[in-house]
Amino acid sequence: MRMFAFAPRTGYALLAALVVFAAPCFAQAPMRVVSVNVCTDEYVFRLVPKDRIAALSYLAGDHHPVVSTIADRVGGIRLLRQSAEDVLAAKPDLVVTDAGASTRLRQILREAHVPVIDVPWAENVDEVRRVTRMLAAALGSAERGEVLLTQMDADLAQARGRRPAQPVRALVYQPNGYAQRSEEHTSELQSRLHLVCRLL
Repeated sequence: MRMFAFAPRTGYALLAALVVFAAPCFAQAPMRVVSVNVCTDEYVFRLVPKDRIAALSYLAGDHHPVVSTIADRVGGIRLLRQSAEDVLAAKPDLVVTDAGASTRLRQILREAHVPVIDVPWAENVDEVRRVTRMLAAALGSAERGEVLLTQMDADLAQARGRRPAQPVRALVYQPNGYAQRSEEHTSELQSRLHLVCRLL
């Protein structure tokens, strides 16, 4: 399972594009945004005001396992499963999902003339900026996107200032107790912080 890393304090997803995705063009910002994936939930919640979020995935509010960084903050927002019936019932004018979402769901949304943005998988920190700006523009939230990126850069600078002089052995620990070798985005962060990944 591909995981996303989250920065401390800001908690935004470290998403980056392997490919450039084509975002729908809107004459005005979408007003009923639906996200159907826990990773895109993190983006949408931070880029879009609550009154423009029609729904997030049910995992956005799930504490077991602890994956969502916004579980305590999504009160009042509709949470749904990744089914066409649930998504269409929310009457979205834009659906945001990840590149691995159900092909059947995409097909039904196309037939219903609902615009969809597929957010590609993350790989490295530099491309976070590219995807954040593309998605923020599509959501009519360019200024919010820049605020997130400014905070990300500040967090990374603070972390660099506090990193140990010598490399420290570390373990990448994931929800449900899984540990695995680092992927590119976690390896990059570990390198920045002088951490060396080791499996038990």
